[in-house]
Amino acid sequence: MSEPLAPEQTHGQRSCVRWDPCFNAPIGTCLAIILSVVCPVLIVYREDLPSASWIWVVLGAIMGFLGLWLLYASIAQGCRRRLRLGVWPVAEPDTLEKIIELCKGPNPAFAVGECWAYHTAIKYAQPEEKIIALGAFWSGVVSMSDDTVRVRTGMLWGEVMHVLWEKNRAPMDRPAFDQMSIGASVRVAAHGFFKDGWFIDYLRALQAVERGTGKVVEVKRGDYNFWEVAFGANYVLTEAEFETQQNRLVKVTGKSHATNANTTQQEVDAYVQAEALGWRDAPFVNMSVGGNAINRKWYTLDPVGVDEKDQNCLEYGRRLVWSGVSGIDSLGDAQTIIRENWLVPFVLGREFLGSANVEIFVKTDHGFDWDKIALFLVKFHAQYNGRCDLRERKRNGFTITAFDFIVFPNDIPAWFDMAYSQLKIKSGSLHPGKYTVPDAGQIQLLDHAKFWIEAS
Repeated sequence: MSEPLAPEQTHGQRSCVRWDPCFNAPIGTCLAIILSVVCPVLIVYREDLPSASWIWVVLGAIMGFLGLWLLYASIAQGCRRRLRLGVWPVAEPDTLEKIIELCKGPNPAFAVGECWAYHTAIKYAQPEEKIIALGAFWSGVVSMSDDTVRVRTGMLWGEVMHVLWEKNRAPMDRPAFDQMSIGASVRVAAHGFFKDGWFIDYLRALQAVERGTGKVVEVKRGDYNFWEVAFGANYVLTEAEFETQQNRLVKVTGKSHATNANTTQQEVDAYVQAEALGWRDAPFVNMSVGGNAINRKWYTLDPVGVDEKDQNCLEYGRRLVWSGVSGIDSLGDAQTIIRENWLVPFVLGREFLGSANVEIFVKTDHGFDWDKIALFLVKFHAQYNGRCDLRERKRNGFTITAFDFIVFPNDIPAWFDMAYSQLKIKSGSLHPGKYTVPDAGQIQLLDHAKFWIEAS
């Protein structure tokens, strides 16, 4: 093992010290700065502007308030956590001994992971419940070898990537959002779109504290209780070790196929033959389907004769929002879809629009022909709005497909009815970190832990 990395991420250091808002939350930070500058301009020059001066004073004050709030939220992880989960007393231990004490007794604490990306309708904790949030203090690299990294589970993916980048390393697979913690990624089987294996397939070892007894447990992959510790509600994860690989250049190809409810299968097949032939053969594959487009994205490793600087910031931004833009990126960065806390769409989506993000994992022998099932999704989302992302993992002789869809809560039963009758899905397991429902109509819902234990 090498020496511990990132000395600035010392044990017990506050998140605001180790958090770089310009790197981890650039949009929120830049918007906060712009609003903070516009605020005094409107107030100082209100007499020179059209309309009554008091209007510009009020508008300037509102912009100033939003600017300060955005700046605070871009810096403070605790603010984002409370916006998502609600405000209550949260224990933020800074030593393993304190975590152990919180986990002892008849009313042991349970951990809340950092999963800012999700539009989650989660049940708020009750006052008598003991909550641990490890993202505040329990972060940093424990050790690193040539092909692994071991971190404290409160560490966020954005922080991990910052460390790996300096060593020219990248994870084998990772969830798309920098604001998700490693502990939460393990517990909910978070993933990217590497077909040969998802994040949990590359876990090497875990440390956890048993709730009730306070016993510290160390497990390695292959141990009889490894997956029980990884997914079990009786454990609070404190450290995780996982595999890494050399960072490399990738060619990101994005193709957006305009569709509507009247699009035919012949038109889809013709488009694939002309524009996206062989796209499913790439090691990284992702599809996003809405009512007016089928968006395909895939990566080619180590492209020949290209320059990493071929792209500009505008093209990079357009690629992130599925505009069918291709480009060159590093393997480590390409798996990061969003480097932002996305406060505005999160609050609007959950509080005002009422959208629900549901994801169901489906295990099959041979997987789905995405180009054949895409039209069923197009027709559904043309009627009900929203979208559905597809990702797959081919491992151990079978395929797991993730159907990650956003619809209004009242439309969830209709989506499951479509999935049962049109996609022929008979059973699956819901992503526990997103919007969950008690039943999926005729589709049998499987236990999350048992599903992944059998799959892994």
